[in-house]
Amino acid sequence: MQPIHPEILLIEDSAQDAELTFRALKAKMPSLQYYHLRDGEEALDYLLRQGTYQDQAYELPLLILLDMDLPKIKGMEVLATLKADARTKAIPVVVVTISTSTAQMQEAYQAGANSYIIKPMNFVKYSLSIAEIVHYWLVINDLPNYFKPPNSRS
Repeated sequence: MQPIHPEILLIEDSAQDAELTFRALKAKMPSLQYYHLRDGEEALDYLLRQGTYQDQAYELPLLILLDMDLPKIKGMEVLATLKADARTKAIPVVVVTISTSTAQMQEAYQAGANSYIIKPMNFVKYSLSIAEIVHYWLVINDLPNYFKPPNSRS
């Protein structure tokens, strides 16, 4: 069951990478609400409130962590669709991938990615990177009021 107001949406097909991500987040920010989706099709259904999610009550996330290599619908198409839709285009999307392709990075930024992070292969470095990313986007960065969770700073 998804939280009513998830601060973070992780779109990641690897259960192991998702577990590492959430372990890193919980160590640094234990009260964070998050939701995990495993493929691009489900991600678009959730974010655009269609399919099985169309009648469910929940807030959109404050931050999306997006893997590029997803089943059903690839991450690049998810990104482009989100940035083209008025309901989701302002949500920061951080691409978190193992790809070192300069072409993919350029394509992601052209599609509207707010940041592009190459996953470090070392768990400690990965944990630090994830914690810093989330800290920046949810604490340091100033979000519009309609994105702020109920107990955040004004």
